[in-house]
Order: sequence, then C-alpha cells, then structure tokens
Amino acid sequence: MIAKAHRLQTRTRRALFVASALIGLLELGGCATAPRLEGNPNQQAMVGKTKEQVLSCCGAPLRQVTEGELRSTSLLAE
Repeated sequence: MIAKAHRLQTRTRRALFVASALIGLLELGGCATAPRLEGNPNQQAMVGKTKEQVLSCCGAPLRQVTEGELRSTSLLAE
C-alpha cells in the first residue's frame, strides 16, 4: 500500500514537472517572436524622419489635418 502511494506521488510530481517545463518553454517562445509591423516597409522607413525629410521623398501632401498637437498628412502612394 505504501509503495503504491509512493508511485502515485512520484508520477504526480513528474507530471507537474513536465507541465511546468512545457509552460515555461511556451512563455519563452512567446518572447522570442518578432513584433508584427503594420504597413508598407517604405512607410516604416519614414518613422522618425522630420517633416522636411518625408516631403523631400514623397513630394507635396495631398491633404493635411491638424487637431491639437496631432497632424495627419495624406501623401500620394505609388
């Protein structure tokens, strides 16, 4: 009876260890994936550039809208 209880306890510990290891690996795998970038790579290349640098590449804007400190500029996409 004691041997049977010991085997059950050992199996339970082993199962918990395996489950914990798998969960840990899944969590680490989630951190290893690259973030998904939205939009066109050319759009991403414009991030961080000054307004003058963007306009020198893209030309005059089609439309500009300003609300408070936020400015939205529509450019011709070719």
